[in-house]
Amino acid sequence: MREALSRVAQWRCLMREERDGQRHVAGHEPRYPRTVLAAGMLWVAFGGLCLLFALVSFVTMGCMGGRLNVAQLGGQLLGCLALGLFGRVFTTMGVRSNRGTVRGMRFYAYLSALVGIPSFLFLPALFGLAAMEEPPATTLAAMAFGFILAASLVAASDLALVGRRGHMAWREAHRLRPQPGQGSVGQ
Repeated sequence: MREALSRVAQWRCLMREERDGQRHVAGHEPRYPRTVLAAGMLWVAFGGLCLLFALVSFVTMGCMGGRLNVAQLGGQLLGCLALGLFGRVFTTMGVRSNRGTVRGMRFYAYLSALVGIPSFLFLPALFGLAAMEEPPATTLAAMAFGFILAASLVAASDLALVGRRGHMAWREAHRLRPQPGQGSVGQ
């Protein structure tokens, strides 16, 4: 019975640590916030899909090169480059946040919201227009996929903001720990 009560007391300390972020029990280092990990995974998934779409668009553009005029070819190339840039940025954001090398989560969260909120308007419409000649079910599925992509960016933004305080506490605890081969913190 005593062991069960001590486990419950440890859980309460861990929950208080995750909720408060800055306060943690002496001797325990704060854990990396799971909300920041989830946000990083969403950013990696979104960035990977952007890179995949850019690659597929570039390949299909190359297959249709003879049927496109110069203006269409230039527009599609510019679209591929912009999509590839978005993919690179969001993939890097996700990888850096999952590795714990980000100084602060606020910039990443705001950037994600800045891209995600307007995406609620244009991504479902863009995907719906791309599938316009398909059956209605396919068009609706494409629009729903665009909505899910936009929602993932907004959700990642919210998760990063929720885990920001815990992330700062984790960084502070790891900054003060001596590296292998170095002396104590005070030296």
